[in-house]
Amino acid sequence: MKIVIINGQGGSGKDTFVGFCQEGLKDVWNISNIDYVKKLAFNVGWDGQKDDKGRKLLSDLKDALTEYGDIPFNVIIDNVHAIRYNYQMTHEDEDKAVVFIHCREPKEIDKLKKALNGITLLIRRPTVLDTFTNHADKNVFDYDYDYVYDNVKDMDSFKEDAIGFVNFLRK
Repeated sequence: MKIVIINGQGGSGKDTFVGFCQEGLKDVWNISNIDYVKKLAFNVGWDGQKDDKGRKLLSDLKDALTEYGDIPFNVIIDNVHAIRYNYQMTHEDEDKAVVFIHCREPKEIDKLKKALNGITLLIRRPTVLDTFTNHADKNVFDYDYDYVYDNVKDMDSFKEDAIGFVNFLRK
């Protein structure tokens, strides 16, 4: 199983990149260390808007959950173990699996990389403005990524590159 910790500013194309991989290939998984936080935020009244106010709520809530018991990290570890367990139970080849984990904070990226023996990928898009105010979004570039992809091509080329990246990892 290959683990890819993926990051990039909002609107850079991370979900599109992973979506192309899932569309064109089998055994590609997509999880995020903020999904659990979003569920909790919805339960307390978050409207789902990813404006500055909503992004700050998610960032602050994730920080609190991390400080309390490293909950978002542990949820990700549990999700990866569940994926691995599924392959073991079905006797499928887990070496073909590629798990993309969305993570923003450099410290959390490094912790996931070490815990899961992963690699890191930054998706950059020059047309995305750096206007975010919370630390999670502001510090996207404060990490030395293993791979950097500049999202500057048309959609067909972007899709080819995404699928090519996964095929490269599987070799």
